Amino acid sequence: MIMANYVNLWVGQIGLRIWVRVISAPESIIFSSALLLCFVGVSMATSGLFGVAVMLIFAVIGYLLSSFGYSLVILIIAFFLGPRFEISIAQSLALMNGDLWRIYQYPVAVALLVMSVISVAWFLTKRTPGEDDALEPKG
Repeated sequence: MIMANYVNLWVGQIGLRIWVRVISAPESIIFSSALLLCFVGVSMATSGLFGVAVMLIFAVIGYLLSSFGYSLVILIIAFFLGPRFEISIAQSLALMNGDLWRIYQYPVAVALLVMSVISVAWFLTKRTPGEDDALEPKG
């Protein structure tokens, strides 16, 4: 364990000097290198151009989503929690024999639903500061 830590320290010291030079490179070189590595990695993993085409399609979708103001973090959370949410709903429906109105028999579930509706309504009506300033005439 001690030897592993010394080797890790030695590799870290050498790697630190290399990464400082990599970070100080212009962004155009870093982005083009990352894009090249993505192309090579995807084409090697799928052994064809189909994976590269899928990667480019999702890159365009991601660019469009970010240009229209959608948050990438929310998309990632939805992507990972979506299937789990579907499974939970299916399990809940199976436990309640397909009758969603039985959820009102559980006070904790009702409280969580009410808090969900309130939070969605609050986020939809929340305005950013200075939003009304553009609509009002100056002077």
